[in-house]
This record gives sequence, structure tokens and C-alpha cells, in this order.
Amino acid sequence: MDTTDTGERQVSSSALADSFARQRATVLARWSARVQATMASRTGPLLEQAAPVLLDEIGAQLAANRAGANDIAPDLARWLGPGRHGTRELALELQLLRSTLFTALMAEQALSAHDVELVGATFDAWLLAAATRSSAFPAISDACISGFAHDLRNPLSVASATAQLIGLKSDDPGVAGLAGRIVKKIADADALIQTLQDAAVLDGKTIKLQISAFDIMTLVEEVCVDLPLLGQPVNIVGERVDGHWCRAALKRALENLVTRARKHGKRAGPITVRVQRDGERMRLSVHNHGAPIADGDMERLFEPPQHADEIALKGWSLGLPYVRSVTESHGGAMAVDSAAERGTTFTLHVPIDARAYAAT
Repeated sequence: MDTTDTGERQVSSSALADSFARQRATVLARWSARVQATMASRTGPLLEQAAPVLLDEIGAQLAANRAGANDIAPDLARWLGPGRHGTRELALELQLLRSTLFTALMAEQALSAHDVELVGATFDAWLLAAATRSSAFPAISDACISGFAHDLRNPLSVASATAQLIGLKSDDPGVAGLAGRIVKKIADADALIQTLQDAAVLDGKTIKLQISAFDIMTLVEEVCVDLPLLGQPVNIVGERVDGHWCRAALKRALENLVTRARKHGKRAGPITVRVQRDGERMRLSVHNHGAPIADGDMERLFEPPQHADEIALKGWSLGLPYVRSVTESHGGAMAVDSAAERGTTFTLHVPIDARAYAAT
């Protein structure tokens, strides 16, 4: 019998696949009822035709005991039809389907962390592929995307903080390990939300700056405060610089750089965030130790990916193009230095007073 050692128990992939096959029709019926109860104004789910295909894909992954990601956005657009869908509604339907499926499976047998990750990977691939293909979604406003992201990120932040506390307070290594897995999956979900936000900003639009006066060092401390809890050493160096910038945009830009430093740098090596005054300009840099950026990749760093698989499989994202756009919107410029002996440093040079650029 095919088994996978998760470190917690031996899981039979064939038994789980059989359980899934038995539950498939029930899951679809319960999911449809939940969607209609949640969205009473509609006659049926938007994903009514797509959901069975998604479940068939998960069934195949379970039978093979592996996770996979298919590019399904064109079919999703065809199933939905023009004008019948919105980002928020589709995400909610996927969330309800995921929840209904897990509830049904756990009613028959306990699921290991491996099971959860395997099923969740397919849901993540669907959401990511659909979110990064304009053919799957109509044009929606920046305000709608921001509201959608805000609504999702609040509970995600609470869940992540709670999981971190559970891991810190428990003496059971198994509990601490599961808490760490939860934190990682929440971070993955947050990255998907960030992709949606960045895509909206970079879709031929100019970033609208909301300028206010603040100390840039307080923003740096706010972004970096949770890094030690995640096991990432961090050094914050430099001086406090008061200026006029768009706080929300610079915060998202810095979060992008810090996230990239965590992903691509050495976990044992600290991330260094430095703030410096340079005449009438402010210099904000993020440095990490690790393998240098390859020459071929350096040329593409600031180009938005064209396909979902570039994000899901090759590690590209919209983060750096967004950071550059924020920097240039403030009247500044962005630089990158990467070498094996020096590590990698991304630097933002922006005017200390960017109020003149808010109206342009």
C-alpha cells in the first residue's frame, strides 16, 4: 500500500483517495447549499460547472499522492461566462468549497499535515492562476481590491499571531511543528492577496500617493517587529528621518523587499534594513546574505510576469515591479547590488519631501 511518512503517522494515499471519491457528490451538494445560503441573491454558484473539475483534479492528486498546479484560467473564464463574476465572490466560493471538502474528509479519517498541504496546493494553484489572468476576471476598481484584501488580511493576521503564540507556549515539538505549518500556509495565502493588489496597481495605472509626515524609522520597526518570532534575525540600523511620503505605499514596498530577503537569503544570516539621510533625499535599503542574483534574472527583476506559472513555479512575483513603481512615484530611483561576497541589497532613493509628486 502506498504510504507517506509525515513524521506524525503513516498516511495511506489510496485510502484517502477512496474516501474522497465517496464524498465527492456530497461535498458538491453541501457546497452548493452553503453558497446559496451565503449569497441569497443568486440562483446558484458561479463555479457550479468548474467545481466538479477542481474536485476531479484534487482526486487525481490524492490518488498519485502528489501536489500539482494546472493552468486552468482559460477554462474558468469559459465556464463563468461574461459579466457573471467578481474576484471577491469567486474567492469566497473557493473558500467554502475548501472548507466543505475538509469537513467531509475529516469526518471519515484524521488528516495529516501532508494531506492538508496536498489538497490546499491545488486550491492555491486555482486561485493564483485565475487571479493572474485578466481573461478570468472583469476590470474591477482599486478600491474594490483594497477592500477585499483588507477583509482577508485582518483574520489572517489574527490567525498567524495566534499560531505563533501556540508554538511558543507549547513544550510539545509536534504542536510547535504544526503551528509553524499554519504560519507558513497563512503567509502563502497573504502572498496571493499581495499579488492581487500589485496586479491592480501595475495594470497601466499610476500609484496615487496619500502624503503624510512621519518618521521612516517607525515604519521600518513596524514592518520588522515580527521577524524574530518567525526565526529570522534582523538588524535595523541608521537614523530617524522625518519626511513627507505615502506611508501605505512605502510600507507595502518595504514588506515586499523584506519578504523577498527572507525567501532568497540565508535563514541563519540576518536581514539588515538601513535608513540614511543623503542631503535632501532618504536612502532605504534591505540587505540579505545568500546566493547572488544571476545575470539573466537581473535583467528581468523589474518586469511583471506574463503568466501564472512564472509566479507559481519560477518564484517570480509582482513585488519588485511594484517597489520600483512606488519609488518612482515618489520622485526617486531604485538600485540593486548583488554579488557572492557582498550578498544582495535593494536600495530606494527618494526625496525627503515628496509632496510635489503627489499631484503629478
